[in-house]
Amino acid sequence: MGNENSPQFPDELRSFRTRQGNGIKVKFLANYHWEWDLAGLKNGNVRSHDVSRLDLIVRCGGGRRLSGFLPAQSVYADILVVKEYWPDFHPAHLDQALDWFKSQDRTLGG
Repeated sequence: MGNENSPQFPDELRSFRTRQGNGIKVKFLANYHWEWDLAGLKNGNVRSHDVSRLDLIVRCGGGRRLSGFLPAQSVYADILVVKEYWPDFHPAHLDQALDWFKSQDRTLGG
């Protein structure tokens, strides 16, 4: 999910724009910006309206802030920061993130 019309949207993610298979949902937000998301209100809804509550956010590139990243959906998300930038992020990194997530206390603010 993200501004797919931008030349900055990664070509390798284009085939993943629709759900594939069964199991957990993984949402990749590439070229996402809160202003782009809110611009959808002109058509009646934010562009991220179909994104449910997030459980895990993997932030690439070492950044330690959300920067307007899905503020309502990420309220109870666990955030894992990895040093690798997006082009160097591999499926093994996702496996490591899911292993890390399994060890977190999921009290959801309780």
